[in-house]
Amino acid sequence: MELKQILQGIEGIKAKGSIDIDVPDITNDSRKVKKGSMFIAVKGFETDGHKYLKDVIKLVINAN
Repeated sequence: MELKQILQGIEGIKAKGSIDIDVPDITNDSRKVKKGSMFIAVKGFETDGHKYLKDVIKLVINAN
């Protein structure tokens, strides 16, 4: 799915750069992030996905 399709209809989103890119996978589990994935940080009952943002960024940087 293309990023522009994912973002369609979401108000207040500002994107820098092209949104005509393929997003092969969307996950809220930082352990499942791979190159090209979109990570959604969700505040849950047990843990807050925002705590894992630095880990996801490291994974993405090291995957390139």
